[in-house]
Amino acid sequence: MPPTLGEAVAYCGVSSQSRDAMRPSNVRSRTLCALPVPAPARTKIGENTVTRFLKNLVLVPIAIVLVALAVANRHVVTLSLDPFANADPAISITAPLFWFLFAGVAFGVFIGGVASWARQGKWRKEARVKRREANRWHEEADRLKIASQPEASSSASLPAPGSRNAA
Repeated sequence: MPPTLGEAVAYCGVSSQSRDAMRPSNVRSRTLCALPVPAPARTKIGENTVTRFLKNLVLVPIAIVLVALAVANRHVVTLSLDPFANADPAISITAPLFWFLFAGVAFGVFIGGVASWARQGKWRKEARVKRREANRWHEEADRLKIASQPEASSSASLPAPGSRNAA
C-alpha cells in the first residue's frame, strides 16, 4: 500500500538517521528524499514462466542428444595415463566411453567458467572501487546535510512571512 502524502512529506523532512529507521529493511535506497513507487502489477505469465520455458526449450534437446550419445558409446574402453607401457600401463582407467566424453565436456565447461571469471576481475575491482566511492559521497552528503541544518537556539532567524514583524 503506497504511503499517504503526509507520510511521504514526513519521510522527506526527517534527518538521515530517523529516515533510515523509518525505511523498510528491504529498501536500500540512499536518496535524500524520494517517494516510494509501487511495484508494477504482475501478469499471469510472469518472467519466471518465460525463463523456465526458454531453459527447457534449450535443455530438453541437449538431454536427448546426450542420452543418444551415451547409448551409442556404451562400450568399455581403457584410458591409459602411462605413455611408456602399452601392454601393462601403471595408471589406467576402464569405463564406458560416454563417461570420458561427459567428463571432457564437464572439464571444458569448468575451465571456461574459471577463464571467464578471471577475465571479469578488472570489472569486479572497478565495481568495488566505485561502490566505496559512492558510499563516501553519500556519507559526506549526510554529514553536510546535518551540519547545514540551523539550530534554533544558536542563531537568529528571520521572522515568518505571515507575522506582523515581517518587512
